[in-house]
Amino acid sequence: MSMATLINPAIPSSPSRRFSIPLTNPNSHFVKAPSLLRCVRKNGEINGLSRTPPPMDNGGEDDAETSLEESSNVELESKNNEIWRLFKEAQQNILYLNKQRVKAVDELNKAKREKQLLLNKIEQLEKENKRVSGKDNLVVCWELLLRIDSMVLGGMVSTEEASKLRRMVIDSKVSLVDVFSGLLQQRDAELLTELRHFSEGSKRKGYHVIHICTEMEPLISVGPLAPYITGLSRALQRKGHLVEVILPKYASLDLDEVQGLREIEADSYSFFNGQLHGNRIWTGVVRGIGVTFIQPLYFSSFFNRDGIYEHPDDFERFTYFSRASLDYIAKSGKQPDVLHLHNWETAIVGPLFWDIFAKQGLGNTRILLTCQGFDSQCLDEPDKLALCGLDPGRLHRPDRFQDTTKTHLVNILKVGCIISEVSGFDLEKLKAVVRNATREGAQFVFLGNGSVSTTYRALRSFQEAVEDSNVKFFYNYDEALSHLVFAGSDIILCHSFHDPLLQVPLKALRYGAAPVSEASGDNHLRYSSDHDHEITRFSQFMRSTFGVMSLSQALDEMKNNPSTWKTKILNAMKKDFSWDSECYETHVSAYTAVKSL
Repeated sequence: MSMATLINPAIPSSPSRRFSIPLTNPNSHFVKAPSLLRCVRKNGEINGLSRTPPPMDNGGEDDAETSLEESSNVELESKNNEIWRLFKEAQQNILYLNKQRVKAVDELNKAKREKQLLLNKIEQLEKENKRVSGKDNLVVCWELLLRIDSMVLGGMVSTEEASKLRRMVIDSKVSLVDVFSGLLQQRDAELLTELRHFSEGSKRKGYHVIHICTEMEPLISVGPLAPYITGLSRALQRKGHLVEVILPKYASLDLDEVQGLREIEADSYSFFNGQLHGNRIWTGVVRGIGVTFIQPLYFSSFFNRDGIYEHPDDFERFTYFSRASLDYIAKSGKQPDVLHLHNWETAIVGPLFWDIFAKQGLGNTRILLTCQGFDSQCLDEPDKLALCGLDPGRLHRPDRFQDTTKTHLVNILKVGCIISEVSGFDLEKLKAVVRNATREGAQFVFLGNGSVSTTYRALRSFQEAVEDSNVKFFYNYDEALSHLVFAGSDIILCHSFHDPLLQVPLKALRYGAAPVSEASGDNHLRYSSDHDHEITRFSQFMRSTFGVMSLSQALDEMKNNPSTWKTKILNAMKKDFSWDSECYETHVSAYTAVKSL
């Protein structure tokens, strides 16, 4: 703030003269300088300058001026105090608003968290609703059937009532979803009450087939057995048959593929090595197929290891599983039409069934054995048959299990069968075919099966004989790699067109690759004399197209007549040789044949 100064500019102001200066000019007059304005701090103290009245005494005029000055000072101090009050109020308001803002932010965050929790709950409910509503009739049907098995094992229902309930579920599966899809989470007792109310009973149609096997796609897959089990089972169920699968509970199972996996809370025992041993029984649904898993407790190491085959105790492992499967079937009150066995690993179910279990309410059940190959067989000491309850003395005979060559051993696969003979690789002829084709720019990929020793040795020998950068060998079977090979090939060189094992020709057609025989014309299309009149549509098609074509002819047509080749491939891809066609009919015929025995 500036000070008031003399109005006479001739006389400069001086700091030593505070307010009055003597005047030499009588005509001059002075104006009293008012007191210095002071700055007031917020604590009420004067900031620096004091308001000291001038030293001169001018009587009444000075008193008036002093009174005016004091009045002004009071007014100024009052204003300052008001300003300070307003400042303090503003400060308090700011603090209050800040607290309110923090509180609002906290409430907003809380609301957001509650909203997210609500959204998560809604999402969970939607998933649960989708899981339930998304189940098709077959899945609900199988979950009910497996729950009935649990009720039998738990002693809640008799085997006779269980059979009636199973027939009801099978016959009424079209309407089951609306009634039972929301009841599957209930306890067994509550679910049983609903089943009894729903039960009306009707005559069952189709066959009830149980596969006792060691592989199933996509749970566990080593070779062709796994897709065979799944493909056949789904085709049969699409036609109205009831199919289920019993598997060992391997540690390496892909359980993410199992719907409704649950453990049956009931004691389950099976006979082995002279006594009863406990098992844990698990059930679930895989691609619409009911699956039961058997997990040994005492012999837990049997299926808790890397790899499922080629262990020194394979006979003991799979004999235990086979006996446990039959004990489970008998105790659960199942009465299947057919027990479908696969390869030597479960072939022992046959003698076990007829010697022990056919008398336990399974007299109307029949046995069918199929083999994906005879390279792998099981020869072992006769005394080991007693492990599962069989009599070695009755079975170690020429007309039973005694091996023809090694007579001191038993052969689990010494059973009656009719097969189409397929000769081994003609390496010299195959080498000539490969060399001629590579000269024309062809490339080869050979995919083997490491679990089959003969195939492995053949490929090793072939690789040693053929050293070419255009020829690649893979010795171990890999399902994903096999799909890539089929998809990336123009031609699939087949050892035989009659291939119930790997079904290479069928797969080649589906991928748009031409199946061509390794020889000029296929001499391996052979049929049992009882079925000469039943030449299949697939055989007829192959004989009229690719069956008369050599590899060199196929390569020539691809190169010189691409349009004709493309038309031939497109026509082949449109043909229906799937499980739902002749494969289904063949297996139903087999089931009908064994049921009539």
